[in-house]
Amino acid sequence: VAFFSASNYLAAVQPTPEQIGQFFTNQAARYRLPERLQVNYVQFPMTNFLAEAVAKINENTNLNELLEAVYQQRGTNYYSDVKSPAEAKQRILQEEQHGLALELAHKKALEFANTLYAREPLRAENLAAMAKEAGLPVRVRAPLDQEEPPAGLDVRSDFNKAAFALTDEEPFSQLIAGNDGVYLISLNKTLPSEIPSLDSIRDQVTQDFRLLQAAQLARQAGMKFVATATNSLAAGKSFVDICTAAG
Repeated sequence: VAFFSASNYLAAVQPTPEQIGQFFTNQAARYRLPERLQVNYVQFPMTNFLAEAVAKINENTNLNELLEAVYQQRGTNYYSDVKSPAEAKQRILQEEQHGLALELAHKKALEFANTLYAREPLRAENLAAMAKEAGLPVRVRAPLDQEEPPAGLDVRSDFNKAAFALTDEEPFSQLIAGNDGVYLISLNKTLPSEIPSLDSIRDQVTQDFRLLQAAQLARQAGMKFVATATNSLAAGKSFVDICTAAG
């Protein structure tokens, strides 16, 4: 097989601003941003409760027996990347600690949420006000869409689902369990679908244009090679020799 990679032809593509502008105009639909929204959120991090969880688990006088029982139940192949049963049991212990820490975080978050839900009138800005009273930081997420998970948060798809269910009448989510803590979110603002300006995404548009042009150059080189190879094969040359000669 002879390969003609587009990346080999990128250096030959040096577009002008006019070419980039025309490409963006013709391909504007591919850069349309979906409907998005921003949310405020309060996080109850799992790590804030890890020390308490470790202490509680260490109070169990049958801890070693419990770890052994879990290890036997899961089987020796459950943790294929560990080197010994002791290392597997240490992994089990850490999982138990993290699980309990998340339970403790959820309990604390539930206390906060119940007070929030009961505050009248029900308004999105109540989250920030209550968090300030409790000494908790309130953060604003970069715009979310319904497909991509929020960067920097170890959460699942239910975070986005809960975010897009928020309304002015129901501005708060239920508690959302992530892998790194428990979250409570409120509606900040919605952002309609839009096509961003060329200046805001010029680097991306330029990269797309260059790659497309490089792919066309690669195809042209391939078609030219087909003609050369066909004639050379007819003359009795081997395909390997033809490729070597063509570089």
